[in-house]
Amino acid sequence: MQTPTLDALVASGIELDRNYVYKYCSPTRSALQSGRNPYHVNPLNLEPTANNPKDPVAGFAAIPRNMTGIATKMAAGGYKTAAFGKWDAGMATLDHTPHGRGYHTALNYFHHCNDYWSFDIGICKNKGHPFKPIPMADLWGKTPDGEEGPAWGLNNRNCTGQNPNGARPSKCKPSAKGGDDWYGGYEDSLFEQHGMASLAPPLSLSLSLS
Repeated sequence: MQTPTLDALVASGIELDRNYVYKYCSPTRSALQSGRNPYHVNPLNLEPTANNPKDPVAGFAAIPRNMTGIATKMAAGGYKTAAFGKWDAGMATLDHTPHGRGYHTALNYFHHCNDYWSFDIGICKNKGHPFKPIPMADLWGKTPDGEEGPAWGLNNRNCTGQNPNGARPSKCKPSAKGGDDWYGGYEDSLFEQHGMASLAPPLSLSLSLS
């Protein structure tokens, strides 16, 4: 396989060819972002909703609010920072998000997983129509000039439901805002497109964590 772009990134950066990871995803991601051993930052792989009201600093899932991450340090050194893919390193407050961790640009999902076609993470009760629950999409974005929030226009709301075998859902039609028709509706392709678009001067740090 020819990978000239990746080869160029390695040649101009640092190649990490020996490392150890935790047995769960969120502790490993938290370690990568914070530079700390998983045991000292996030050993439990808790659900994002877990919290301890008595501890506003470390009482949430993933990285405590007072820990500095790699993107904050890189941004302070003049790098353009970007994160694409699965985040799973905190979402309880703005401090926990890519925005709060020093990333200028981001497109990510926050939870442990979502559906790779519809981006759904579950359903929300619909008080007006109790037999028609509302699907919840987990796809969020941040641009250098805007606030962090739902990735409107990219979050495949015409592609509903989850397919248990990972295939494209039968009800997946092109987005009215031009999403589906240019990346095929598949989540990793969307992250790839945005990741490649971010690799422009000045110097860039781009972490693709899907």
